[in-house]
Order: sequence, then structure tokens, then C-alpha cells
Amino acid sequence: MFEGLRLEPRWKKALAFVTGYPTGWSKLESTFYLYPMEEVSEDSSGAHRRFRLFASAEADRNEMISSLSRSLRKVGTPDTVWVTPGIPMLLFILLGVVITLIIGDPIFYTVLSMAKR
Repeated sequence: MFEGLRLEPRWKKALAFVTGYPTGWSKLESTFYLYPMEEVSEDSSGAHRRFRLFASAEADRNEMISSLSRSLRKVGTPDTVWVTPGIPMLLFILLGVVITLIIGDPIFYTVLSMAKR
């Protein structure tokens, strides 16, 4: 699943697994709401793929894809690339709703416990 990204730490792999998924290059290019989660970095040991978990909201999607396409040639052209939908905040909204339904409002409890001191 993480072929070409074996050097990445486990926490990045876990976060990438929660916020994105691997897909084919043609699907990335043809689907307007998918954004690449990878970049190619170079150091003394050569070029390798890395996760880019945060991107600017003003970033141009087409420029990101063409830049990734050019840089992926340095490490070979992979069959799959990791992508994230353009609406990843839905995951965090869902998590907030689940927490609120299970334990209640955590901010209210924090303020209430501070007020009692």
C-alpha cells in the first residue's frame, strides 16, 4: 500500500490513511476534486517520494499535478499516487459530532471544571 513511501514515519502513514487513499494517475488528472498528497524530495541519498499532508488553500490544483508529474520522473513513474479529496474537513466534522454524541461537549466540561476551582 505504501510502496515508494517506506521511509515515511508511521504517524504520517496513519494520517495519510485517514485523510486520503491511493489511486491511479489518470483518475487524479480527470477528477477535479482530488489533490495529490505526495511530493518528491531530494537529498544526498537521492530522490524519494514523501507525503505532503498540508497544502495551501490557494494552491492551484493543475500546477500541483504538473509539478508532481515532472518530479515523479526522477523516481520512476508509479502506478498509484496518494490523493485526498478537496473536502477533508468532513472527517473532522464527523469526529466532532461523534465525540459530542458520546461524551457531550468537551469545551463546556473544560470551562465548567475551571469555573469550579
